[in-house]
Amino acid sequence: PVYAMERQLARTHRGDNLIFHKACFRCEDCGTLLRPDSWEVHGDAAALEAGRGALLCRVHFAARVQAEGGNSS
Repeated sequence: PVYAMERQLARTHRGDNLIFHKACFRCEDCGTLLRPDSWEVHGDAAALEAGRGALLCRVHFAARVQAEGGNSS
């Protein structure tokens, strides 16, 4: 469980609400602790929960999108 004092709520551009422990709200690629306005989800909330998506800083999100030829899904 994520208790209220430990909770980081994040809303994706697609309108999905994601809940993390504050200490776990990090870029999957570099481990940087993310601020509420400095991240992107590679994939969607369902993909993230299933282990197919990734929570990323904007630098690594852009790198993954570029590596895929511009497709962020």
